[in-house]
Amino acid sequence: MTMKMFRILNWVMAGMFFLCVIVQYNDPDPLGWIAIYGGAMISCLLFVRNRHYPIFSMTIGAIALIWAGVLFFGLQEAPDPVVWADVFGHAEMKTESVELTREIGGLLIVAVWVGIQVFFRKPQEV
Repeated sequence: MTMKMFRILNWVMAGMFFLCVIVQYNDPDPLGWIAIYGGAMISCLLFVRNRHYPIFSMTIGAIALIWAGVLFFGLQEAPDPVVWADVFGHAEMKTESVELTREIGGLLIVAVWVGIQVFFRKPQEV
């Protein structure tokens, strides 16, 4: 993949993370989600502007992974099992397990994307 193509993908992901920030207005705990998705969006914008700071991306990714791990252990204690058809097939949160699974998925998307950014950094950006 060329750097130009990766910059375009960062614009797309910045837009997606921006949409994730916007939809948090009705979440019961919006501030943490706004911060993590906003941080990922900022990381994308910094990357396309040649102002990428790998330590910033690594910090966002580490926070997302730790948070996903905490939610994963909470998912193990949820009273209802995960029904994958409910996770992907319906917009509403039918159960606590569905909500936790979707939250873990969002955090993993953040962690993977900012990790890819660190991989694609220029050699002088250490």
